[in-house]
Formats: sequence, C-alpha cells, structure tokens
Amino acid sequence: MKAWLDRRGVRVSRKRVQRLMRAMGLRAIYRRPSTSRRSP
Repeated sequence: MKAWLDRRGVRVSRKRVQRLMRAMGLRAIYRRPSTSRRSP
C-alpha cells in the first residue's frame, strides 16, 4: 500500500499505512509457506 501511494505522489510513512489498514480491518495478501503439502 505504501509503495502504491508513493507512486501516486502521496507521501506517507509505512507505520501510518499500517495503523490505518488495521483501523479499517484490511489485511495484506502475500504468499505463505505451503505447510499443508504432504512430504514426498
């Protein structure tokens, strides 16, 4: 979110974005380890 805002010319700190996202109930989407896979 911070990088997206930076590209649009909005100067904001990472912590402010983190606080606002938490207040709005938003969560980041990112890759997680595949812990549900069976081992070979």
